[in-house]
Amino acid sequence: MKSSTVVVAVMCVVLCAQAQVMYAQRFFDEVFSEVDVTRDIKYGNALDYVGVSTDLVLDVYAPVGDTRPLRPLIIMVHGGGFTGGGKAGESMQTWGTDLAKRGFVAVSIEYRLGTTSKLEAKPMWEASLRAGQDVRASVRFMRSMAVTYGIDTSMIFLVGTSAGGFAIMQASVLQDDEIPAYVDPAVGTAEGTSGTPGVSSRVHALVVCWGAVTDTMNIDAGDPPIIAIHGTDDKTVPYLCGPSKFGFELCGAVPLTNRAQNLGIYNAMQLFEGAGHTLDGNAVLLDSCFTFFADELAGLVDDSATTSVNEYSNAPNTNNSNSVQGNGALLAVYPNPATSASIIVVSGASGYATLRIVDIMGRVVAQPFVGTVSGELRIPLPTLPAGSYYVVLHAEQGRTAYTHGLIVH
Repeated sequence: MKSSTVVVAVMCVVLCAQAQVMYAQRFFDEVFSEVDVTRDIKYGNALDYVGVSTDLVLDVYAPVGDTRPLRPLIIMVHGGGFTGGGKAGESMQTWGTDLAKRGFVAVSIEYRLGTTSKLEAKPMWEASLRAGQDVRASVRFMRSMAVTYGIDTSMIFLVGTSAGGFAIMQASVLQDDEIPAYVDPAVGTAEGTSGTPGVSSRVHALVVCWGAVTDTMNIDAGDPPIIAIHGTDDKTVPYLCGPSKFGFELCGAVPLTNRAQNLGIYNAMQLFEGAGHTLDGNAVLLDSCFTFFADELAGLVDDSATTSVNEYSNAPNTNNSNSVQGNGALLAVYPNPATSASIIVVSGASGYATLRIVDIMGRVVAQPFVGTVSGELRIPLPTLPAGSYYVVLHAEQGRTAYTHGLIVH
């Protein structure tokens, strides 16, 4: 890297009050009028409950005309008691379209269905485990395709309805030693092998719609925020803890959020008094449900102060070192102009972090760090061809993720 051709300049995360207003509108309001839908993208393959090889597919909803290089991703998982439903059913198409209009990238997935009995604990637990494995595979696949779809991999959210809500809990909090002993080992581990091995399946928030978990003790400190929505007259999945027709106890919205609260995990809950399972299919209640969880997810994104290319400052910085600071975290590159000895310095951030370098088209050209940050982190700046780049940090600290940018000329 030659200093004559590579110069580092700071890009501000938030320029002014006007930029903040524009930013908030993006995820809280519909700011795009058109949505592109790409259907039946294969994300994996696995054996179903009778040993038949099954291709796993998903649909992607993305805003048309979006210039932002990195967008939060919402993966939606349908219900159906692990025996029915599909990625185009329930509210999935409507929600996918409306989320994309807000500026998210949304995905609706198919997962393996089928069980020998819907009334016995063993086959239903195995069905939920297979579904959770497939959800994790969809996360791994979309994370691996971040450049193609413009995904911010530090902001991947799951939304699940009914069985899908159970599946996303299995996909995000279940550990191998929490799988009951009666489950057939052939079904596999919590992570599973449904596709895209070697990529993280970590997610950053859960929206559990009339779903549940078998044991709230599976939720541990440091697990993702939980947003739970439930009807208080749900006869299929209890909004408290209680028996289910599947042969084991389920714990719904209230115990889910109570457990999260006790562990210091961000949580939010919306109860619909007197409403049954799936909110009785009531369009008004479903719209209220969508607005609630979409605004909650928008708030999580807003807290992270994530920025797009168009929101960065292009003003030159003539200092020998350039840095940008926000929410207590600092990202800097020394020296500037850059040389082969330049380093990236991260300080004031903690928790799981990713550091990526992207070009002006939003394509990831390097990922010099993925791991846990504690204290100051100093990383050599990778060798880059002459051109403009962004160095983007996502470091979690509790419920908040930080994003900062730098541009390299």
